[in-house]
Amino acid sequence: MQDRRVQRMVLLSLPAACVPGVSALAGNFNDKVLLGKKLFYDKISSPDSMACAECHAPSVGFTGPNPGINRHGAVYRGAVPQRFGNRKPPSSAYASYSPVFYYDALLGGFVGGNFWDGRATGSHLGNPAADQALGPFLNPVEQDNPSKLAVLEQVKKSKYAYLWQKAWDEPLSLDAAKIDLNYDRIGLSIAAYEESAEVSPFSSKYDGYLGGTAELTSEELRGLELFDGKANCASCHDSEAGPNGEPPLFTDFSYDNLGVPKNPENPFYGTDRVYVNGQPINPEGAQWVDPGLGGFLSTTEWSSMATLSDGYAP
Repeated sequence: MQDRRVQRMVLLSLPAACVPGVSALAGNFNDKVLLGKKLFYDKISSPDSMACAECHAPSVGFTGPNPGINRHGAVYRGAVPQRFGNRKPPSSAYASYSPVFYYDALLGGFVGGNFWDGRATGSHLGNPAADQALGPFLNPVEQDNPSKLAVLEQVKKSKYAYLWQKAWDEPLSLDAAKIDLNYDRIGLSIAAYEESAEVSPFSSKYDGYLGGTAELTSEELRGLELFDGKANCASCHDSEAGPNGEPPLFTDFSYDNLGVPKNPENPFYGTDRVYVNGQPINPEGAQWVDPGLGGFLSTTEWSSMATLSDGYAP
């Protein structure tokens, strides 16, 4: 059995690219958001074939866009075609609203973070979406850049490099003393774009219903009653507006073990024969079991909780 994140964000809010008129908001972007958008769609990889948008496409709610892949293995190949990660890409839409990862004693479980296992905690940059954005660039099974400097060099050579000065009040420096700082700024810029109305628009019919500008059909109202009532969906996927009128995100950002079986078509099982730096990507091959949240917890100060029987163990 594997941990699967409850944070599936039932995306009743469609991406802005699908909503008439919302794309015009791009003209109102501040410089940091516009820089983040350019970074999101730029093929900053080795080889130069893969952008964030390859796995987080606006046409399908900022997740994997290939229906054939989604129906079968569900995992997307990296910039090097033979290399695969182990999980389907989550949506980037509304990801910036996740809190910094923490243990909730009242809930008796963990809350927040990005990635399916929560490992982009937000403790580094104060924002899980920003922490998450830094990972794929250097991951050999994703964008495969050899270093932070290599990423920054590609940005400095880009046609949008002038935006760096506008967004961060100084030109992009490749000075050794500033590499870490400027790499972090890439993550913060992408997170700013993901929080924008183009990626997280709150423009669905349900948002309109809560705002008094749309009406649900009788069937939809019955479904909502079931969702909030007998089906108990809302216990994890809150459908009510926040105390100050904040639109619902349909997640409590917590984690549960759903007992999802292995997908034999996941290409990650075959990467025991694909090597990176002399080592197989997945040494366990077909015997690999996704440890989910427990796998991440085992590397942290919460390692003693990684094998608990209430949803954190494989």
